[in-house]
Amino acid sequence: METRRPAGLTQSLEAAIHQACTQALEQAETARRGFRRLDEQDLLHAEALGRDLRQRARDLTARILEEHAALRGSDLATRSLLTLPGHLERLADHMDALVDVVRLVREEGLSFTDRARQEFAMLADGTLEVLRALRDLVRTWNPAMHRHLLETARQLDARTDEIADGHLERLILGICVPRSSSAFVTVLDHLSSVRRHVVEMADRMMGPPVTE
Repeated sequence: METRRPAGLTQSLEAAIHQACTQALEQAETARRGFRRLDEQDLLHAEALGRDLRQRARDLTARILEEHAALRGSDLATRSLLTLPGHLERLADHMDALVDVVRLVREEGLSFTDRARQEFAMLADGTLEVLRALRDLVRTWNPAMHRHLLETARQLDARTDEIADGHLERLILGICVPRSSSAFVTVLDHLSSVRRHVVEMADRMMGPPVTE
């Protein structure tokens, strides 16, 4: 299998990056479940996972600096890896913000149309797929998987634009409830931001996408 694994990357550092990406995925899955069930325990669990993810990100920064020598003195590889913790912390921030929206929906009794719920489910599940691809990319460093991640994220971004336009049309027609509109758009924005950080992490890890 073709790989673009950085020369000198230790197994322990790779494992630490993989664990952090797995934690990000778990937080996203828990937040997704919390939205579906409107369950406070899911939301509290997602927040706890976010706190743990931030700590992992801080620890990862120190770990990368410590193992710089093992990367054969490659400043480029070290600089690329050092961007990952910041993105992981931003992932936690956006998923915490999604938890806040879920609480708002529950506490204010906001409602969404069946179509809006289906659209959210599709985008949320697609975002989880992108996060899974990132987690697996840390183990394989495979260009084909990198391309798959980028293409999936691109398609979801295009679909998000279509959904946002459709939502505005339904709002104008009075089909959507104005009180729920802000929450729905906020959810779309945070899901898009999660994917953006994942894409930036993948690009930093892998370099420019390799075309077939």
